[in-house]
Amino acid sequence: MAGTIHFVADAGVATVTLESPGKLNAVSVAMWRELRRVFEALAGDDSVRCILLRGGGGNFAAGADLDEFGEVHHDVVSGRRFHLETVVPSLAAVRDARQPVLAAIEGVCAGGGLQIALACDIRIAADSARLGVHGTSYGGYATNLLITQTNRFKAAINISGKVDIISFYTDSPRLGVRNIHAAEKSQDRIGATLWQQPQKYVEHSAVMFADRIKTPLLLMTGGLDHNVPAINTREMYYALRRLGKPVVWVNYVNGGHGVPNTTEAEFTDFHQRILDWYAKYLVPKKATNISGNSGR
Repeated sequence: MAGTIHFVADAGVATVTLESPGKLNAVSVAMWRELRRVFEALAGDDSVRCILLRGGGGNFAAGADLDEFGEVHHDVVSGRRFHLETVVPSLAAVRDARQPVLAAIEGVCAGGGLQIALACDIRIAADSARLGVHGTSYGGYATNLLITQTNRFKAAINISGKVDIISFYTDSPRLGVRNIHAAEKSQDRIGATLWQQPQKYVEHSAVMFADRIKTPLLLMTGGLDHNVPAINTREMYYALRRLGKPVVWVNYVNGGHGVPNTTEAEFTDFHQRILDWYAKYLVPKKATNISGNSGR
């Protein structure tokens, strides 16, 4: 059965439900588009005072529908186009709704499902909620910092994200152009050099707080990544190993920054590992595979 999004309005409250039976409400392309249409329609309905967003069947949403992955992400360009033309406008429709939007989270909430929840104004998680978080590049860096601050997530994945901004500061062939500028003025906006404000660089380095991490962490890097060298992310792997924490590091020797596009086998392996990580730590044992398939 294909996934759907439906809503009912009663006494000023519109309840929007994500439904994808057997797939933990994984969000299909059609559902992303329908999400935008529904929220744009509700934004113009003066009778609706509040919007409740939930998932059906005891789960919020497991992320993208992987049965469509090959079609949507068959190359880098198509994947970016889908994100910019479909996902971003849909999330913006939720975020920009005139009415307050409350996400009622229970069961699995990861990937695109977590993005939808974060676009809401208020998030309330039930005791059954199992949240997973991952990000690439700066998103991976932010993911690693996030799990040093909270134990709310059941699984996390850092893809090509730095973990030590001190060693990253001068470790690049683009010295003075990329790493230093990123730390001082652009991405991190620390506003000072390492020697002027060393404590801020410590605060921005997740590896310095590895002892706080309890969330199982998957680290994924590319051996030829000149943006965030794999040896930087590797520091977190050995730190967590030393501390006896659950961690796995996967390094694609010929890979670059983000998804490895070296071979079809590595591209597939990369995404299968993400699925397997969430299946191991996030998905309840009795639930169906996120992709809806029983085999690989």
